[in-house]
Amino acid sequence: MNVVCGTDFSRSAGRAAVVAAGLARKLGVDLYLVHVMRLPVAGTIGGEVITLPIPGFAFRRNARVHADLIKRLWFDQTDMMPYRRRILAERRRRFVHG
Repeated sequence: MNVVCGTDFSRSAGRAAVVAAGLARKLGVDLYLVHVMRLPVAGTIGGEVITLPIPGFAFRRNARVHADLIKRLWFDQTDMMPYRRRILAERRRRFVHG
């Protein structure tokens, strides 16, 4: 068991983190602080989610890096497509024919 504490870096979240740290210390377990960000989604490529650049993020300042990552993801996915199709066809056959 571990302790997880969400944070938005507010003053009240800081107090909650102190309480969570005390609890984790008492229980002798690890404490995980978690911050979640909503990202704008551009779509998917081969089942992988592609997010749009957000202001202040490295990709926003360097579009070439972002384009290179998408290209790599695309080529990795297309290299796997024949295998994925074969696996799905086999699963479909087993489901339909038993």
